[in-house]
Amino acid sequence: MKKLILLFVLVLMGCASVKVVKYHEPFPPKELNAQIDLYDTVKPEKPYVEIGKLIYVSATSSVNEEKAIEDLKVKARELGADGLILKGFVESNVSVPAYTVGSGNQTTTTYQSKKDYVAVAIKYK
Repeated sequence: MKKLILLFVLVLMGCASVKVVKYHEPFPPKELNAQIDLYDTVKPEKPYVEIGKLIYVSATSSVNEEKAIEDLKVKARELGADGLILKGFVESNVSVPAYTVGSGNQTTTTYQSKKDYVAVAIKYK
């Protein structure tokens, strides 16, 4: 049973993806190792256009920020972005159904906190 729980936790930890809300048509993709400029507290001084909002979606509340940013950079390169304006974590609650096996096979719903990491992909003019 402990091995099954550990396997379930490991699967959840690996479940993450980057979703895109496009504001602008994407540009030609960048090379896999192309530099992506990061802006945390100050916006770029150069003129730019926002390509879209990138959301690193995790299945759990424990998100490795470095991993999230690396995955966001990969998606930014695919969109042809020059940089990312980092917005940080957004916390939300998701419903998780729980099933009771046995008499009645009841279903209950619990809520789990999860964190997503948000950034805006930009292209310099």
